[in-house]
Amino acid sequence: MQLGALPLDGSGTPVDAKTSNMGQLLGTSLLSAEEEAAVARLLVDERFASGWGLRTMASDEGGYWPLSYHCGSVWPHDTGVVIEGMLRAGLTAEARTLSAQLVRTADAFDGRLPELFAGFGADEAATPVAYPASCRPQAWSAAAVVPVHRALAAR
Repeated sequence: MQLGALPLDGSGTPVDAKTSNMGQLLGTSLLSAEEEAAVARLLVDERFASGWGLRTMASDEGGYWPLSYHCGSVWPHDTGVVIEGMLRAGLTAEARTLSAQLVRTADAFDGRLPELFAGFGADEAATPVAYPASCRPQAWSAAAVVPVHRALAAR
């Protein structure tokens, strides 16, 4: 499945890397049900699902760095958008997986979700690691509570 390139290198060539942006296609009807299921499975894999939320880049990619703004950090609103897409696609179990991670993160940040935080996994850090200069709280991160609530309340 070809989903396009997030970054371009210095010469304008697309960089072939797995990023969380593919999750924004979930629930849009642009993917088949099989493609949606494949994307969702990938996004809840430990390479993306850090235990605290969805990394912006898979941890096995060459450009991954947990403190990179777009190549490894976790953005609560990005995770929320993906959760919403999973719900629209009927992928409730996957939506709940990411939702539970954001609930743990919100608890760790005293209910004040930051703009973003480091993509270290829960197996690497006992709590989510703050990103330098990240706004906290951040309004668009707080909006992630809506799909999280919907996923955890879904039957």
